[in-house]
Amino acid sequence: MNSGPKDLYAAPLDGTWTKSSYSPGDGPDCVEIMRISGGFAVRDSKNLAAGVLRFPDGEMRRFGRSLAAGHRAR
Repeated sequence: MNSGPKDLYAAPLDGTWTKSSYSPGDGPDCVEIMRISGGFAVRDSKNLAAGVLRFPDGEMRRFGRSLAAGHRAR
């Protein structure tokens, strides 16, 4: 059963944020990701006031495959 956007945005952000391996060193500028029910939450650690984006599992899998294939945003 697929959960809808309401369910994804209702999922609590009570997990552990993980820093992207592409973020520089120990500095504050990084993208962080957290596994949530039905998908993933993503935030910018240097701008927490900007909020959190949430993506369903399928979208994150497609995004990961695209990165692995070397595709980049233009």
